[in-house]
Amino acid sequence: MLPGGDWQTVAEFCRWLSARNLSTTTIRTYQRTLIRVSNYLDSPDWYQITRDDIERWLDTTRAGDASRYHYLSHLAQFFKWGCDEGMWSEDPTRRIPRPKLDETLPHFIPPADLRRAIHHAEPKMAAWITLGALAGLRCKEIAGLRAQDLRWELDPPMLIVSSPKGRRQRSVAIHHELQDALHRYGLPRRGFVFCRDGTNEPITPNMVSWQGGKYLREQGIDGSMHSLRHSFGTALYRQTRDIRLVQEQLGHRHPNTTAVYTHLAPSEGAEAVMGLPSLNGAAEPG
Repeated sequence: MLPGGDWQTVAEFCRWLSARNLSTTTIRTYQRTLIRVSNYLDSPDWYQITRDDIERWLDTTRAGDASRYHYLSHLAQFFKWGCDEGMWSEDPTRRIPRPKLDETLPHFIPPADLRRAIHHAEPKMAAWITLGALAGLRCKEIAGLRAQDLRWELDPPMLIVSSPKGRRQRSVAIHHELQDALHRYGLPRRGFVFCRDGTNEPITPNMVSWQGGKYLREQGIDGSMHSLRHSFGTALYRQTRDIRLVQEQLGHRHPNTTAVYTHLAPSEGAEAVMGLPSLNGAAEPG
């Protein structure tokens, strides 16, 4: 924890983030970055921090491009808030260049591996895997799933994602294999579907991520719980070729986030390339 006024400034910033409906996990991530900077600089007054101070701290972290990018994003948001509040006049991160991040493709798990993982899983793990692979739920959304989110009375039955990232609710049809997996696990009448042992308290997203990832590795599968969501998005785009539909089902705010799934599906361009004449055969007559 930061001493004195510095901690108060961070606390005020975190309250502002909370008022913007950011999740507790996101707020803690901002907070950890600010505490690390303050500890490195021996808890200075925030208005005295310079660009050189921040660049020296970034160098000591030895962070890769992605981490450095996120650290700078956290600090930029903090200093922009301070400027808007009149606490200081300049954002020391403004002239610090951010690393250019490579665009990475989604890491999806092949269908054969998914079938094997579900076949060998106990009911709770099978339900988690199926929620990721057939409904595209994030770990946070699996942990926050409630019995009343499962609308069995609708035709077809629908799953209402009521604890989504960014608080953007969405609905996903309940695939018949997902329905079977949930019923095998055993659903409560009300409240959270997945609770900590002996309590009515929901499990944490970290628990879903860690236990699910550990199980997949034990099955010899190269992937994580989030890879299941990538599998859902990839399969859905391959079936529909409708990027807007996939965006809605995944709950993405921006279509550019969803567009990476188009790189994993066969396209007319790929078919055209595969139809090019062979270069190993005899030359065509002139």
